[in-house]
Amino acid sequence: MGILDRASVYVEKHLLTPIRENRRSFAKNEELLMLMLINGDYDVETFDVCKSEIKVIYSAYSGIRDSIEKDKNRNLYREKKYKEEWIANCSWDKYDEMDYQSKIKKYYETAYLKYKEADREYIVKADEIMSKYTLPTVANAIGTLEN
Repeated sequence: MGILDRASVYVEKHLLTPIRENRRSFAKNEELLMLMLINGDYDVETFDVCKSEIKVIYSAYSGIRDSIEKDKNRNLYREKKYKEEWIANCSWDKYDEMDYQSKIKKYYETAYLKYKEADREYIVKADEIMSKYTLPTVANAIGTLEN
């Protein structure tokens, strides 16, 4: 048995096996662990309303971010296909490459600006929620959201 074999057995025994076992035990006790993580200081009467408001905002925010990402990826894909076609036709030169790189950069910058605008809008909405509810209520509402 070589040194690498011994090392692989050691890694398997002391690292990988405990990781697998911990993952299985966590999956079995997921609900119990979630209940243990809930802060007892939250306001029970406003919890459901807070959770529904956060869910609405989170859904809208993630939808906007997804649409920005799809738009950017669609444009990047189009440019990449265009570049591949021109390279296949042996008509791609350094000026085309410079133009391609500037377009790619423009798509990333446009997406970044759109992300900033969405963040700006939803930070205000999140601040409104934070001012209406206590921190433990908001934390528990976020923690119990379904992905």
